[in-house]
Amino acid sequence: MKAILPDGTEIQRSHLGQPYHGTSLTPDVVFSQGLAAKGDDRRLLEHVRGNKVSAFRGTTSAPTVSRQMRQVAAEWAGEDGWVYQFDDIACWDVDKELFGRVPLPGGLFGDSPHIGECECAVPGTIPARLIMRAGQVESRYGHLRVVRWQDNIQKGKN
Repeated sequence: MKAILPDGTEIQRSHLGQPYHGTSLTPDVVFSQGLAAKGDDRRLLEHVRGNKVSAFRGTTSAPTVSRQMRQVAAEWAGEDGWVYQFDDIACWDVDKELFGRVPLPGGLFGDSPHIGECECAVPGTIPARLIMRAGQVESRYGHLRVVRWQDNIQKGKN
């Protein structure tokens, strides 16, 4: 799969990674079925803008960070939700790929609308074999955290 930049250029992934994604889906479903894409739109800028039919899903490099950032997997999952870590998956560094490529009025170009979120976009469809582990989100001292992880024993199969 290739991502599409605002000028229509198709690009390969930035790197392979082991990022985190938060959701309400439980491990019994995700470890057996994986995660399905919501759509097939490969335009990276539209994904960042919240396109409901994006071929991508957002991930972060850490399950939790400071509360001020709020764009982390634990925040996306919410309390009692689940954070999943993926293994060796294609990643597009959103800030890097959109840097200076977003059309603005007057013929100018800007950066990602959410620069600084450190989002890595990954393919929306994640096979169960690429899901390493899951952790349930808990609220501790006013912060969302993943305290305990469970490995996906199906990882690498099929």
